[in-house]
Amino acid sequence: MAPEVIEHEPYDHKADVFSFAVMMWELLTGKIPYEYLTPLQAAVGLVQKGLRPTIPKNANPEIAKLIKRCWQQDPTKRPDFAEILEILQLLSKEVAEESEHKKEIHLERIFSVLRRGH
Repeated sequence: MAPEVIEHEPYDHKADVFSFAVMMWELLTGKIPYEYLTPLQAAVGLVQKGLRPTIPKNANPEIAKLIKRCWQQDPTKRPDFAEILEILQLLSKEVAEESEHKKEIHLERIFSVLRRGH
């Protein structure tokens, strides 16, 4: 839940952006955020101390950056969903291209070994 929602302040779609960031973190880690805290402790930590779940060091740096932007304390600093979609589409394309490149390298190695074998 976004800090502004916890504090019963006016909120808009940027609260959903915050929640989306937490969901991305859950998908990335397979964990439940703040599972070691009571709901009250988590709410106080989130609002008063800027508590956020720890992003794994091996996470894609661009995904980590996006998550951090989405769960900014100040809602006006969070991106809109249109920008999030744009970033995710770009990342998806980059990952697909990287995967294709790795596949080509792997096939080249296999063919090289096969050529040496004949």
